Amino acid sequence: MRTAAQLSTAAQRKIGLASLALVVVASLVLISLFDVDTFTGVVTLFALSCTPVQVVLAVHWAHDLPPWLAHRSRPVRGGVLLAITLGVGAVAAVLFEATVGGGNGPHFPPLVMFSIVAIVASFWLAIVFGGWPFVLLPNKVAALAALLVACYAIAYLLFRALFDFSFLQGTPIYVESLDPGGAFNAWTAVTFLVTAITGMFLVRSFEFWPFERTVQPVRGLIWTAVCLVWGTTLFSLGVGLFDVDVVSFLVWVPIPLIFGGLIVLNVLRGSLFTGMKQPRRGVLNMVTSIAMGGLLTIVFYVMSPLISEILPSGPPTYQLEIWLANATLGITFPLLILQAEFLDFWPFSTKVGQVRGNARNRPAIHADPGS
Repeated sequence: MRTAAQLSTAAQRKIGLASLALVVVASLVLISLFDVDTFTGVVTLFALSCTPVQVVLAVHWAHDLPPWLAHRSRPVRGGVLLAITLGVGAVAAVLFEATVGGGNGPHFPPLVMFSIVAIVASFWLAIVFGGWPFVLLPNKVAALAALLVACYAIAYLLFRALFDFSFLQGTPIYVESLDPGGAFNAWTAVTFLVTAITGMFLVRSFEFWPFERTVQPVRGLIWTAVCLVWGTTLFSLGVGLFDVDVVSFLVWVPIPLIFGGLIVLNVLRGSLFTGMKQPRRGVLNMVTSIAMGGLLTIVFYVMSPLISEILPSGPPTYQLEIWLANATLGITFPLLILQAEFLDFWPFSTKVGQVRGNARNRPAIHADPGS
């Protein structure tokens, strides 16, 4: 006979897998509604612009709602959080298209890459540092607004310091005045940053072992160091030692890691390998994250000519790689957060908080207990 804990874990897995299937199907249907140019342009830019807002709300508000919203039904709560995300994200998209993008449209490379860096910054500040020090502000709305602005500010500083688009010189899409002229080729910079931030799932998979007792900001500093070492190692092996094309590496290594980490730790709520201790549990969580993220990326790769069109792969345009990155990180990732965090797995779960997880199995996209 199963114990209550085993039944709860089994329920978490069933609900998580049902939610995952729903989101993947919804993503494929949504993407199929647009031609490639529209999907990789305005649709993706809007989705990317909304993601930092969504991350901040999912981490620091979705499960700690104000009284006027906390007792509403899950569809209402999720709808309100979604409306805030879409509204703020739309303002951000317009603002950054006019500034970083210089009014050159949603396909402008600096604008797209800045939008990705803003997501990385939101992961780093909202999750790795648990929103510190902004969450110390007494007013919750002011704290989250300040946190979001700080994410954009950090993203802009990283963008100006690291990104160089001179490799586009001689093409119609290069605008010298909008090139930050940073230290690295822009593809290299964005790939390293996305690779490094996957370390947040590494640390969560091991449940902060062996530095469980640390608090912010010390925890954030240690976590950042782990991310940098992890990212440098993966990047050096893939792009350096094995000479993998940097864009292919981005699409097939860090993006699936983010995808898989979200599935294992958030969608499945850490319900796998619950009978094991660390560090074995963490190793298996990471292996499963890699496998699931890779599998789902392959699904989108196989489906791409069926729901869109046959796209050329590799340089100079990387059309297939860009489509895959947008389909997984740009569309499916935020839809998974919507289902798992904003809607709390409605309509699959039978009661509020059923699969929210306890302190030990706290999901990756959630307020940091070390804050």
